[in-house]
Amino acid sequence: MNILIVGAGNIGSRHIQSLISISEFSLFVIDPTLSSRENILSIIGEHNYKKVTFLDNINQINLKIDFAIVSTDASPRKKIIIELLKFGVKNFLIEKIVCQSTSDYLELLDETNNKANVWVNFPRRYMPIYDHLKKSLKKDDEPIRMLVDAGNLGIACGAIHQIDLFQYLTDAVEFKIQEEFLKLKVIETKRKNYIDFAGNFIIETDNNSSLTLNFTEDEFWPLLEIYRNSKRYVIIDSDNCFSKTALKSDMWQWKENRIKAEQPLVSRITVKIINDIINNGDCKMPTLADSFITHKLILDVLLDYYNKNIDNSKNILPIT
Repeated sequence: MNILIVGAGNIGSRHIQSLISISEFSLFVIDPTLSSRENILSIIGEHNYKKVTFLDNINQINLKIDFAIVSTDASPRKKIIIELLKFGVKNFLIEKIVCQSTSDYLELLDETNNKANVWVNFPRRYMPIYDHLKKSLKKDDEPIRMLVDAGNLGIACGAIHQIDLFQYLTDAVEFKIQEEFLKLKVIETKRKNYIDFAGNFIIETDNNSSLTLNFTEDEFWPLLEIYRNSKRYVIIDSDNCFSKTALKSDMWQWKENRIKAEQPLVSRITVKIINDIINNGDCKMPTLADSFITHKLILDVLLDYYNKNIDNSKNILPIT
């Protein structure tokens, strides 16, 4: 199976790390930058590095690509996917945020419709703790209240993960923001020419669940809390992982979950995604169409703020 990875930066290199040990996979990587290639070498070692075929651009593709992973910045992603369609690529896993505007997203949906299968990479959907949580929540016909506090991640970069997880847990098909509680602030990022946002907002769903997001400029990993009438959950899935549950029937005593929280590492998950698609024709990740409501909410809210307060000359967000 020929797998193409376009963009071999921090995330792209972890996709390579996840796939390199599978002998049935032939990896082709498009990333002309020397620093990216040196980083890959340091991660997978010289022996595995020799297994990778590096290309400088898409036009150097000279064989059938069975699967493409597009892990570039958001800005060129739509154009890259449309170009790869011309090479007959029919299966994609793409990073997020997918595009920098809702109009670009809609164009990409139109271009890929009936031509390719496209999944958006949200690793938490493959974590056992969230599978366990989803099954537990399904046992009761109750809405949930989910709260996320996070620092120094940015709404565009970080909140998209939490909103997708919220969609996954609630099976929501419609989102609405409570505009009276919306507060945003532009913040700098490590990447040149890109910005992000701090702030807080509340999202309501068509099935009466709600998500409260508070993204600050402080240094701490996301703390996730979920409340129902009879159950409460608290989870951290970063460096200091833990997950606890409190039940009303147990006098709200906090206890460690049987299934532990883990870091959602791309280096462990990508191979599972590809194998699921090979064996079942599908995976746990949302399709491009499924992820539209999550992206539309973020893109529309942030672009409206950006146009009103920063720059209204372009109808795109400089986010990735």
